[in-house]
Amino acid sequence: MIIKTKIDTSKQFENLIKVGFNTFTIALDNKNSIELINLVKEKKRDIAGKIDTIDNFNEILPNFNLQDFKYFEFKSKPAKHIHKLLKSFNIKIIYTNIEATYDDDPSWIIYEIEQLNEIADYYQIEFYNDIEFPLNTILKTPNLYPNELNLSDIFNIANRYPIILSVKLKNILEYNLFFKKTFSKIQGINVIFPE
Repeated sequence: MIIKTKIDTSKQFENLIKVGFNTFTIALDNKNSIELINLVKEKKRDIAGKIDTIDNFNEILPNFNLQDFKYFEFKSKPAKHIHKLLKSFNIKIIYTNIEATYDDDPSWIIYEIEQLNEIADYYQIEFYNDIEFPLNTILKTPNLYPNELNLSDIFNIANRYPIILSVKLKNILEYNLFFKKTFSKIQGINVIFPE
């Protein structure tokens, strides 16, 4: 299972590796990106590269060795030549721009995924990320609001598609609590910690 988060500093990496994260997203336009890539490689963890603007892809990418990456994250559909290049290095593509909150219908999420068919290897659902720290809401929703989008809906979608569930958490303690839930149907979890 992919257990990932974005890192900006080596201190973040050192703290997060201790609690079981196995994949680290690194923004390639970050001034520390080379240092972070080397650190993650040294500890034999996986790297997900990220460039916020696809327009910058061709100018930023030549500064990096594609063999260092297992994944690449995109918020929009990558151009065919970028897709082909990444696939030639066996890099898995994670599409990260699927928002899902309590009033969404699961069919909307499925529709968005199907529009990206054959582009992404994983679909990252940004779950309840419109709420500051949504863990309590996520855990209570099935009981308090049975008609609202909840984890069981996401698990049902994950029966058909390779899903990474992305959630905002306050700290490592919340991560431990959240991760103890059963996530056998999803391919991974992405944790967003406060800046």
